[in-house]
Amino acid sequence: MKRSLVLLTLVFFANFISCNKDEISNLEKRNEELLIQTASLQRQLNDLTKDISELLRDNENLSSDNLSLSNQIEIL
Repeated sequence: MKRSLVLLTLVFFANFISCNKDEISNLEKRNEELLIQTASLQRQLNDLTKDISELLRDNENLSSDNLSLSNQIEIL
């Protein structure tokens, strides 16, 4: 009876460890996918930041041009 109980316990733990290895493997794969997505999102964020900087620069140029035109109109 003791041997059966020990054997049953060993089988249970072997199965439990096997399931955990599968789960760990799946989690590692998911982690890799998330790292790839994070890198992609970081690139997109960098691109958006660059675009916003360019838009701000363009807006400053347009504001300056607008002020110049307003001054020229006043002169006329």
